[in-house]
Amino acid sequence: MEGLPKKSWSAAVLWLCLDVGLRLLHPFMPFVTEELWQRLPRKEADLQTTPSIMIAPYPAPTESWKNLGVEAEMALLNAIIGTARSARVAQGLTPKQKTPLIVLCHDESVAATVAKGVMSISTLASCDSVRAILDKTELPSNLESHAVNDGARCTIHIPSQ
Repeated sequence: MEGLPKKSWSAAVLWLCLDVGLRLLHPFMPFVTEELWQRLPRKEADLQTTPSIMIAPYPAPTESWKNLGVEAEMALLNAIIGTARSARVAQGLTPKQKTPLIVLCHDESVAATVAKGVMSISTLASCDSVRAILDKTELPSNLESHAVNDGARCTIHIPSQ
């Protein structure tokens, strides 16, 4: 895929995701997945070897697709989102009540991960803004603090009522 133009590369990735996704889903939804899989563009040789999704091999994990760094970043973002959502429930906030979220990070790498995941955090934790800080002195005084893990503390603004 290295030499392909961006559009072709995107189409190849989409095809791979659809193919693998449909094969994963096939045991649970055989008729729907068979119909969709038959409509995927395939090479003539593939049509001869696997004319049906029913006889296509079930997807196996691909070691080269694993990225431990990305998995660690996603685990951190998931922990921050879960902590923020739990804090909101504990305070009786509804999902419609958007609040700012401040994540106090203990090192630059955690702050960089939070900065990359701002959109996901704000959407999934119902926050109107997400800010990663490294210095405790930047925290406003009217906050409730909740521990995420060793690398970060999730601090959420409590709206004054």
